[in-house]
This record gives sequence, structure tokens and C-alpha cells, in this order.
Amino acid sequence: MKKAVAWLLGFMMVLSLTACGAKETKGEAGGQSAPDVTDGKEASGNEEISLSIILITGNEFFQGAIDDYCDQHPNVKVDVQIMDTESYKTIIKTKLASNDAPDILPVFSAADYFSYYENGYLEDLRDMTEILDRLNEGAISSFVADDGGIIGIPYLQQFLLAYYNKDMFAQYNLTAPATWEELINCCEVLKAAGITPVVQGHKDTWVTQMLTYSLNASAVQAADPSFYEGTADGINKFSDNAGWLDTLTKYDDMIKKGYMNEGSLGMTSEQMYEAFINKEAAMTFTGTWGDASIFALNPDFEVGGFPIPAEGGSTGFAVSITGGWGVSADSENVEAAKDLLAYILSKEALETYASSQITCFSDIESGVSDALAETMDAAAGLPGYPFDDANFASGVQAVMFSSIQEMIGGDKTPVEVLNDMDMATEKANK
Repeated sequence: MKKAVAWLLGFMMVLSLTACGAKETKGEAGGQSAPDVTDGKEASGNEEISLSIILITGNEFFQGAIDDYCDQHPNVKVDVQIMDTESYKTIIKTKLASNDAPDILPVFSAADYFSYYENGYLEDLRDMTEILDRLNEGAISSFVADDGGIIGIPYLQQFLLAYYNKDMFAQYNLTAPATWEELINCCEVLKAAGITPVVQGHKDTWVTQMLTYSLNASAVQAADPSFYEGTADGINKFSDNAGWLDTLTKYDDMIKKGYMNEGSLGMTSEQMYEAFINKEAAMTFTGTWGDASIFALNPDFEVGGFPIPAEGGSTGFAVSITGGWGVSADSENVEAAKDLLAYILSKEALETYASSQITCFSDIESGVSDALAETMDAAAGLPGYPFDDANFASGVQAVMFSSIQEMIGGDKTPVEVLNDMDMATEKANK
């Protein structure tokens, strides 16, 4: 299993408010004792310090480390807000411009965030050497500004996959598919047996990226490496790309052929995991973060995993350094913010609260589930490509999400989805 983790790390180089006071540890370590370490500069004396941080949905496990920090620094109070990625990306520009940004905030290796740094909204973190020196080789490269400044420190790596019910697959003599054709055959066998092949919670818009970005790693990025060089500025059109059309056509076909659950637009992602655990479907498409939800519901669930395959076999694998932590340059407590950041990214804190995550740090003994290890083994040797939205103009991903939802509901065609994305790109460039 450790070998699989090491492979992924090398592979990646190819490419509402709650106060600390009311402690409710949400970490994955159960009864483990809190780590006692601070790598940054100590929060000073007994002076009352108020900090704020935004956690992206799925990263709630960091709450445990924040709570422990507050226990060790009674003079520090931390407000934590949790929100999904798209909501965060929508509001953060306004918050930065109005000097209302949290002290610690998610940062992504995208053009918007480099512009935030260039406009003086983000602190340069290159002085946090004790943390930076622990990163895997190359992990920081996508967070370095033109002047050498570090706009954020990456912390987790993720990839997209299909989880499958091992018992159901064994019952019908099915094996994890390595090609799209084999995946469709699995769906046909399961559907004929009265089993829903795939359950998805499309009420949460982000779920629409799972199948899309997985297939696009091969159909778009491996097939046409230069496509995204001119996409964000509108030179290359989504509607002209054969790979994008093929991906969305496959998605549309899965819906129309009944390979996905009926009423998926009324199901949330958490309900999706519950349905999967309750054997209401044999597979679900999601990302590495699915481990936390699946095993929280049933730690003994016999689940496997595989990369969602392309037609004829995959030629790329959708992976991502999900983002990093940045510090607001307008924070009234920059050094205290760095101290908290250093704590939650410390070896002890990560191994306590992110033990099932694949981190960007070379000194973390991360464990992965059998499902993730199986997926990583199957993807060994494939070139890695970032999730497509890393190449989108601002706002395009949100339009893609909602437009694919309309396609799932039967109100739009794949071509109309791509036209919507082109129009969103044009709007972003005005």
C-alpha cells in the first residue's frame, strides 16, 4: 500500500461559522491524543488574537487540528467557515477586495489567485521554510509567482475514481473494467439483473465533474495537449473539441440508457454514498474524498476502486493537487495566521487528522484504503492530467456544472452544454 502511495507522489510530478471554544473534534483519529507541535512563530503572550479560516467541503478533518491549536493557545480564537469550492471561488474575490477575507484561505494554482497575489491580497509564504522543505519535490511549483513568491502551500493530492461493491461484482462474475466498453458491459449485466449500475448525487453540482473530468484526461488532454493553451482566453472553443463532445455524449447516453439512478438530480452526494453503502447501486463515481464518507457509514464495507476508463483504455488519469493554504496580506495577525497554518500542516497534526488522505508532504505516513490502492495500481504508468477546470476562465466551471445538470434532466444536449461553456468564457474575457 505504501508503494502505491509513493507511486502517486512521483506520478503527480508529471504534471457556517463555528468558534474554537465549542470543541467538537471531527478528525479521523478517534481517541488519539492531540499533537503537541508548532512549527511557525509562536502566537505571542496572553494577547487576545482572533483568526478566521475557510475550509473547503471535504476538508472538515482540519477542524480537529484547529481545536487542538486553540487548546494549546487559549488566547487565540479561530472562526471556521465551511463551504464548497464553487461558492468559495465566487465570493473570495469580493472579500479580498473589500478587506473582508479570512486570515487563512484556500488558494488554487489558477490565474485568478496569482492576480490576487500580484494585487497585494495574498501574503508571500516563502519564509515558511520548515513547512516548504517537507513538501514532495515539485509540489510547490504550481504555486510560485513570477517574482518567486509562494502564494499558497499545497497540502492534499486527489484523484477521480469509481468505487464498486465487491460482493455485487463477484456475484455476477464481473471484474473492475479497464476500458469504457468493459464498463458499459458491467452496466448492462447489472441492469439486466435489476441492479442500478451507478448511483450519483447530481443535486450537488460538483458531482457532474466526476465522469466528465475522468474521461477528458484521455479524450481531451492526452488526445490534444495543446487544446487548453488557448481555452481560457477563448481562442480554442469547447464546442469545436471532439473529445469534449465525446465525453458529454457518453455521459448523456449513460443517463438515457438507465445506467444511473433515476431522480439523481434530487439526490445529494451524501445520500449518494448512503445509497451505495445500502447496496442500492453497484458503483459510484467520485474522488478520493469518498473514502471518508463511505467508511464513516460502514467501516467494514467491501469496496474496490478503479480509474473510470476511456474508450479502448485510458491514456491519461485525472489527478489534482487540490489547492493550498494562503494567508491574507491584509490580516491584522499575519504571524499568528502563519503559526496556525504551520501547526495544521505539521507532521503530527496531519498524521493525526488526515491519516487517510494522500498529502503533498514527504514525511507523512499516509494510509490509503484498498479501493484507492487498487485504483492507483490500475493507473500506474498513465500520465497525470489536472482536473479540467484548472484551465477554465473564471466562472466557466459553475456554468458547466449547471448546464450538465440540465442535460441530465433532458433539457439540453451535449452540444448546448459546450456552447454554454464558450459563452461563459467569452463573458469572462470581456
